[in-house]
Amino acid sequence: MKISNVDNFIRRAERVLQAIETYENSDGTEIPLQQLEIAKDKIKNMISSVRGKTLQSDHSPSRSLTRLIIDHWPLDNKLGVEITELEEEYVRLLS
Repeated sequence: MKISNVDNFIRRAERVLQAIETYENSDGTEIPLQQLEIAKDKIKNMISSVRGKTLQSDHSPSRSLTRLIIDHWPLDNKLGVEITELEEEYVRLLS
């Protein structure tokens, strides 16, 4: 795992977390607020595991955030795309 890749991942993950925090969905009609909280928690866990160099391989086979987004979020949702790309980057770090 290269340091630059880890640093880039952490910066990107922090940007995605900020995007979740500021997402214009206050009433939860487009994306349930509980799902946004799940995404935040999982991304925070990814950041912690990367910082501690203890990558969680449970993200590799299931890609749980990607599955959640594909199954429940609008297909053209920009935040959903950012989250799925971040999870893909995390999976690449596992390799």
